[in-house]
Amino acid sequence: MVVGMGEAFGALKVAFDMANGLVNINNKVALNSAVIELQGKIMEAQQATQTGGDRQRQLEDTISELKRELAAYENWDEIASNYVLTDFGGQTFAYKLKEDATTGEVQHRACPNCFGQRKKSILQFSMRDTRQRDHYRCHLCRAEFEFGVTQTPHRPSVSRSSDF
Repeated sequence: MVVGMGEAFGALKVAFDMANGLVNINNKVALNSAVIELQGKIMEAQQATQTGGDRQRQLEDTISELKRELAAYENWDEIASNYVLTDFGGQTFAYKLKEDATTGEVQHRACPNCFGQRKKSILQFSMRDTRQRDHYRCHLCRAEFEFGVTQTPHRPSVSRSSDF
C-alpha cells in the first residue's frame, strides 16, 4: 500500500505542477497538449491508488484465509485428542472415541485413512460375517474394514441314521 500511495502522490505532484504551468500558456495547441498530458498524469495517480487498494484487499483476504486455516488446524487438535488408535483384533485398527470424551457423541469408530488427513469420517457398520468379523465402510474415502480376529464358524454336529 505504501508503494501505491507513493506512486499516486508522485503522479499527483506532477499533475499539480503541470496545472500551475497551464496558467502561463497562451497557445491553444500547447494548452490542449498540456491538458491531455495532465489528464494522463491524473489517470496514473488513480490507477496507482486503485492498485494499492486492490493489493491491500488481496492481503486482507490472504490474512483472513490463513486465520481460518489456523483455526481449523487448532480445532483438529482438539477433535483428535478425543480419539485413540485401537486394535480391534487381528491387527485391524481404527480410531475410537475415548470413553471419557465430553463431546456428547455416541461411541463410534473413525476411519484411520481420513484421520491421518485431518478429517473425521465415522465408519458405517455393514455386516457381521460368518467368521464373526464386523465389516465397516468409510463413505468419505470408500475404504472397507474388517474388524476382529477370524474365527472358525461353529458347525453344529449332525446325527445321521448310520451313526446309530
